[in-house]
Amino acid sequence: MFVSVIFIKNQLSFYKLLIFILINKFLPDDYVIIFQNLVKFQLFSNINLKNTENKHRFFMQTALITGGSNGIGKAICLKLSEMKFTVVNADTANPQESHKGLIYRCCDVTCGEDVDNLFFWMKENTGLPDILIINAGKGIHEKLTEGDPEKWLDVIQTNLMGALRCVRAFVPAMQNKKQGKVIFISSVSADKIYPYGGVYSATKAALEVIAKTIRIETDSSIGITVIRAGITDTGFFKNHPAKTANAIGQGSLQPMDIADEVWHAVNKQGAAQIQQITIMPQEQSFF
Repeated sequence: MFVSVIFIKNQLSFYKLLIFILINKFLPDDYVIIFQNLVKFQLFSNINLKNTENKHRFFMQTALITGGSNGIGKAICLKLSEMKFTVVNADTANPQESHKGLIYRCCDVTCGEDVDNLFFWMKENTGLPDILIINAGKGIHEKLTEGDPEKWLDVIQTNLMGALRCVRAFVPAMQNKKQGKVIFISSVSADKIYPYGGVYSATKAALEVIAKTIRIETDSSIGITVIRAGITDTGFFKNHPAKTANAIGQGSLQPMDIADEVWHAVNKQGAAQIQQITIMPQEQSFF
């Protein structure tokens, strides 16, 4: 079946779409990825997927998630892979388990050379991302009059400069084709000051300023969304005095709750854009 697909370039769009759906449903994952790349090289350039079901509509698209090996990033990777994206996870940590449809690339977003290498690898192998999800981040809980500025710098490099490096590398291609979405995983602490959270909150507030700036500096066809997450049950709290999310006593979200909101933003169609989503446990006390 797969070999025959290659030779039907000049057939009607209806038959192309039919074969596209059949391959998506029945072929092994490796063949699906090959077919996907054929589409990207325009062997099936006139397929119109606007009216196909959501899971098929994103079959030709690539998503890049920074910090996708654990926690919220891992959940986002799994969600978008389920929706038939080619998913690239850029992280310094190896995933603890492998999943079909997910591609891991070792990348430290604080290192310009790593980000450049990721850009050229994606350009040659998966295509540059249609969806960029800025998720990589670090937390720190230290009193400003007692903490270690070198640790603060590490957090700033990851949460802020890492985001800027990825924006600089990947958004221009979206701008050129006037299509794409950038999603920033932020926190409700971006505008809520709390003890020992000054550095972390400052980086999230700055991240949201970056998102707003990109929105006015790029073409309106590029969707920019900020997702403000409340208390979420991840490894983030291992450096928190409470040690776990539940120990804070205000409830907690699961990483897939955030991933579902990412999907909501990605799947939004039409001229309207989702600029910000706030999601928190019902018990959490502040906005």
